[in-house]
Amino acid sequence: MKKRALLIGIDHYCDQLHFCGENDAMALAEVLNQPESAKPNKGQHSNFICEVLASNDSTITKEQLHAAIRKLFAKESEVALLYFSGHGYHKGQETYLAASGQHEGVSVSTIVEMANTSGAKEVVILLDACHCDNLDNISLAREGISILCAAKETHGHHEGKSQFSESVVAALVGGAADILGHVTASSIYQYLQLNTELRPDFKTSAIRFYPLIQQKPTMPYKYKTSTEQLNDMQMFWKVKHSRTPTGSIKPITKESEYDQALNRIDELWGAQKGTPEGDEFEVWITLIEAYEAKHYPIKAPDPIKALTYYMEQKQLKRSDMSPYFGSKSLVSDVLNGKKNLTLKMIKALHNGLGIPYEMLIT
Repeated sequence: MKKRALLIGIDHYCDQLHFCGENDAMALAEVLNQPESAKPNKGQHSNFICEVLASNDSTITKEQLHAAIRKLFAKESEVALLYFSGHGYHKGQETYLAASGQHEGVSVSTIVEMANTSGAKEVVILLDACHCDNLDNISLAREGISILCAAKETHGHHEGKSQFSESVVAALVGGAADILGHVTASSIYQYLQLNTELRPDFKTSAIRFYPLIQQKPTMPYKYKTSTEQLNDMQMFWKVKHSRTPTGSIKPITKESEYDQALNRIDELWGAQKGTPEGDEFEVWITLIEAYEAKHYPIKAPDPIKALTYYMEQKQLKRSDMSPYFGSKSLVSDVLNGKKNLTLKMIKALHNGLGIPYEMLIT
């Protein structure tokens, strides 16, 4: 199933406000619409089919905006991404995205209503517009919708680019990638929170976040069994020292072998790295750790304590956690021990922040 993106950039308005929406929209299109040849391998995710709706000297009407957004959400897709860079304004209790040449536009609530009935598995809405700083009144009626917007009433521009959109591009090209190279709506939000001075607003009903784009993995990894690891160590030893290590080194299977290994560690303690004794020390450490993990497992920490510790390490505030809990009140109730983590919360925390399931499930 394909991924589709509508990228809207509006530069000029009747009151002479000047933005860099067209530059921002084109920059995102360049990242999202990479050549297919760049991702030929099985398992890598396809590129977006991008439609750019930009106004420099031309005019984009309210009707054109509404029709283009409706068209995006009407089609079935894996991901439907809507991006808007331009002017936003309040009218009563509603927030509107302005069409060019006039202050009439499409309300954010109307856009969300269209997203709620979308055929896409996941909907991602990126709003780089002023006055889009309050998502509390927005109702996400279906699973799989995420909204990320610039939280400040006015947002800066630098060398013809918006600071918010420039940071989103930086996240997409790898800044927000996980160890597999996947970039999701949630990881973009975390990237902006932790690596920029921007404090965007984020709201989601997604439990699973689909990769928007895949960059080169930052940490290729292949799982190996303990036997394979031991074979690698033995091969390393023979190649480096042209001999086998002192004594018989094999996986530890019983307590007496465990005691013997501890005694050998005492004998090798202080050996320099790179020497035969130092390498043998590293081998025994690995085997002892594997035996202890199986026979002397450390009890898993309390999920709330583990989550609180994770938040402290990542410098996350309670307000940062509301997208994964559903509301600020639920964050408070769970962290204060009044309510338990639900399966939906656990999945959202795992998919959005990468917290291991075993930390969150007792």
